[in-house]
Amino acid sequence: MTDTRLQGQATSGGSSMQSSAELRVQGGWARLFTERGALMTEAELADLVIEPRLGTLPRKLRFPNGAEFETEEFEAFATLDKPGFWARLHGFERFHPRLILFVLGGLVGGWLVYTVALTVLVNIAVALTPAPLIKAMDRSTLAALDATLGEPTELSAAQQAGAREIFEDLRAVVPDRDIAEALRLEFRDLPGLGPNALALPGGTVVLTDALTSQFDEDVVAAVLGHEMAHVMEKHALKRLYRSLGIYVMVALIAGETGPLLEDVLLEGNVLLSLSFSREQESEADQVGLQLADAAGYDPAGLKEFFEALAAEVGDGGGWFSTHPGNQDRIEDIDAYLEAR
Repeated sequence: MTDTRLQGQATSGGSSMQSSAELRVQGGWARLFTERGALMTEAELADLVIEPRLGTLPRKLRFPNGAEFETEEFEAFATLDKPGFWARLHGFERFHPRLILFVLGGLVGGWLVYTVALTVLVNIAVALTPAPLIKAMDRSTLAALDATLGEPTELSAAQQAGAREIFEDLRAVVPDRDIAEALRLEFRDLPGLGPNALALPGGTVVLTDALTSQFDEDVVAAVLGHEMAHVMEKHALKRLYRSLGIYVMVALIAGETGPLLEDVLLEGNVLLSLSFSREQESEADQVGLQLADAAGYDPAGLKEFFEALAAEVGDGGGWFSTHPGNQDRIEDIDAYLEAR
């Protein structure tokens, strides 16, 4: 090894006070000198403790007697590094064209986790979610809805009976009998939602007064079928777990439903704040059309609903929308009706 000299700061073994110093390395020995050239300490290189490099922090080594030396002359200090894991790791940290490949690999890996692995984990979490917990989600979300947006229904007994008859007709054609048994209908006056309905993960379907009052039975049947489809396909649970991320899924799969997890899952406002994805909405449209058709109602009622919605609020779609555009949904409904 050639003679190496590095300028830096040093502390003696018995003091934490730093002073300017020079490290001289020659013939397998390292000697530490004060600013005035007096020898502070010396040792063989093999006996020094050379700390690995950490980003842009000064490099540091320690003598057997406790004296320490640090410097920012990184290139010269690197000649003292011993081959090993940390040296190789720092070599990877240096800029090199291969870093571009590492970055691209990281981006591809992240995309695969989000699109493939996360979807698999979501499906596992949904399958392992116990029924009592799902029912508790329904209760808490309904309570949150009543506390923020909902008012007791003002529908007459006859109107409620008519809507329940439609609901039962649809429930009778749901293929999965366990899901069919879990479905139940609730009525609420929700001025903020207008003519609408919403589905909760445990099978509760909330029908607004405005929808029942403003549209005929074919429209009500089609919209209820759409909401039942969300329950059948477990869309609410899937969107909840995807939104909450890996922590909730891993905790649930591991069986750990601690206070934080319980607060999140049983906080009704969480579900109320989430939106179904475009794919989930399109899937619910198609399944809802099939349910309404099988129950003996005109599936074109869903088209009438979206036409009325488009006339009131516009298309409502677009690239960044969580819902397909109303016009796109109408075209999909037309395609279904033509293929019947």
